[in-house]
Amino acid sequence: PSRRNNRTADRPLSLDEIRKAPHRGKGRKVVKILIPLDGSAMAETALKKAVELAKQNGGARLVLGRAVDPATLLGGFAAAQVSAINGAATYLENVAERLRQEGIDLVGRSVWYAAAGPAIVEAARTLKPDLIVMVSSGADRLIPGPVAQFVLHKTRMPIVLVTAEAPSETPAGRTIAPEAAMVHG
Repeated sequence: PSRRNNRTADRPLSLDEIRKAPHRGKGRKVVKILIPLDGSAMAETALKKAVELAKQNGGARLVLGRAVDPATLLGGFAAAQVSAINGAATYLENVAERLRQEGIDLVGRSVWYAAAGPAIVEAARTLKPDLIVMVSSGADRLIPGPVAQFVLHKTRMPIVLVTAEAPSETPAGRTIAPEAAMVHG
């Protein structure tokens, strides 16, 4: 198998292997987890896995992120930019508040003004998380979606891809989704 960016070609790693990865130092705990969100219920399925990993690592800090893609703004006017950035910040604050209500206190938030893939890669470079936990929205459960593929190819850190189909509503109005996860490192 060919090696690229310290990864064995398409072989998922266990969380134990991630903790022992050479770039992290043997046995070092995960202390910071980056969770990119896009505002959808499907993207938020990554939160459950991130919270689980944070608790397993003695309360690792979660950093929630949301990209505001300038290409999606009508005309790129300053008012539209400010509104989109403020909307993203409000969304992240609401998610952080929900996590705090569940007992997760170490939550940071970051809004990036760029397309999702490049924004996540830049956030990983500047925030230096130990791990990225994100949803993979690929049409095939075994093939990551385009944003996840971009991040996988442009970063060198471990990534947990939570595979999720479109969430469905239960009669009680709660969103549910599959919990499978692929780990790449």
